[in-house]
Order: sequence, then structure tokens, then C-alpha cells
Amino acid sequence: MNIYIPLGSDSSHKGFDTTTPFIYQYGGRLFDDTGSQTEIHLGGAYEAFDFMTSLFTVYNMPLTTAQFYQSFRDGKTPIGIGDANLYVQLKHAAPEIAGQWGMIPIPGIENAEGEIERWDSTYGSASIIFSDSEKKAESWSFLQWWNSSETQATFSYDLQATLGHQFLYLPANLEGFKASAWPQESKQVILDQWQWIQTTGRVPGDYIVERELSNAWNKVVLDGENPRIAIDHAVGIIDKELERKLREFGYIQEDVLVRPFNVPVLETIERWIPSHDGDN
Repeated sequence: MNIYIPLGSDSSHKGFDTTTPFIYQYGGRLFDDTGSQTEIHLGGAYEAFDFMTSLFTVYNMPLTTAQFYQSFRDGKTPIGIGDANLYVQLKHAAPEIAGQWGMIPIPGIENAEGEIERWDSTYGSASIIFSDSEKKAESWSFLQWWNSSETQATFSYDLQATLGHQFLYLPANLEGFKASAWPQESKQVILDQWQWIQTTGRVPGDYIVERELSNAWNKVVLDGENPRIAIDHAVGIIDKELERKLREFGYIQEDVLVRPFNVPVLETIERWIPSHDGDN
């Protein structure tokens, strides 16, 4: 039977949301510590690239799935990886298969300690207070209220009461999510997966990494090019653009890296922001 992963979508562009989960699961990195060079050709990152192309060249996963929702609904593709929007679609727009499907955390890679790493990428939004605001204290009080677990949970119920059960609001506040209007049978699965998400650290010129990873995948899967040749070619293009952007923003002067760019990956962010129990 067929299985769907987002790399097999009908888009030729394979963005970070489809490629970085494999890289993270294999313990790879996109950039070095300075943000001036890529590391997609090294260690776990290259293993991940080789695996994500082999899924299609060796294991014959479907190259394109125009609409996984419909393929799953019809039974043509009974297993796949999706997001919260797909969950809502299946729950409220496919009543004929109600009770015949469920959610589990995404597949992962076993690490040296025997733990399955199920890393997936995530994106979100943030709230800010401008430094020249005349109402900083009031703004901070509002943000504390709005982001609190009680407010976030209450908003999820109010939204459903107003617009209908298909409007599921997903709070970023963990305690707020636990008390939200999401169906109980799915909450624990989402919480289990929640510990394996991270956003992609951004550096000046990172668009070139996303583009060239996509190009390399297409060359291997569609054109039959050797994975090592494809990724090494991509690295040459990427490093030139990363250097150009760091030079533009003053990190490189007269061919010397005068100050490193602190890449905001999971490990560095955890050092910047201490963890807190309860509301986040």
C-alpha cells in the first residue's frame, strides 16, 4: 500500500518544512556555528539527504500525490503525514470514514541511545512591543493575559461556540492546549509529538539553502543524478551566497569573518531563554 510524506506533494519545490525533519532526525545541521557555511553535505545531514531521495528512487514511494486528503479518504493512500488542517478536514469533511482512522506521532530515526527521534519542523508567530512605545507596561499586561493558559483555552471554546466545531484553535501554550476544545482522543498524541518540534534557524541568505536542497532532491529523484554529486554541487552555490550576505551585513570584512552570526537553532535558543514550568 502507498504511504504519503510531504516530499511527495505535487509541488516541485521541496521547502524546509519537507526536508529538515529528516535532517534533524539524523542529527544533521544546516549551517556551521558561524552561519557562514552550510553542513548539508556532512554527517547526519548527508545521511538524511540520501535517505529522503532513496525513499523514491529505491523504495518507490509515489512521486506526486495531488491531494493526500482525497487519496486517504478513498483508501488509495491509507498512511501519511499531515498537519492540523488535514486533521480538521478528515474529521469534519469525511464523515463516511469516521471512527476508522486515528493519529500517531510521525515516524522517526532511532538514535544511539535507542530513542526514536521524531523531529518535525514548525513555524509560528510572535508578539512584540516596540521600544519607543508609550504603553509598554499596558502592552506587557495585555500579552500576559492573552497568552495565559486560561485565556487561550477559553478562546478555543468561544471560537467553537461562535463558528462551529470545525473551528479548532491550536494554542501554543501547552497548558492552554491541554484545557482547550481539541478532542480528547487526539490531545495526548499531539503532546507526544510536541516535544519533537523545532523551527528552522534563520541566517542571512538561508533561502539559498532551501532552494538548493530542493534542486538537489529533484536532480537525484527526477534526473537520476548521484546524491553525493548533487549535494556537493549545491554546497558550492550555497556557501558563495551565504558569504555574500554576511559580507553585506558586515559580518565579513576584507575576506575575514569579524564576528560570527549566532544561528538561532534549538540548542542556542534554549541557552538564551531559560525554561519555565506552567505558562509559556
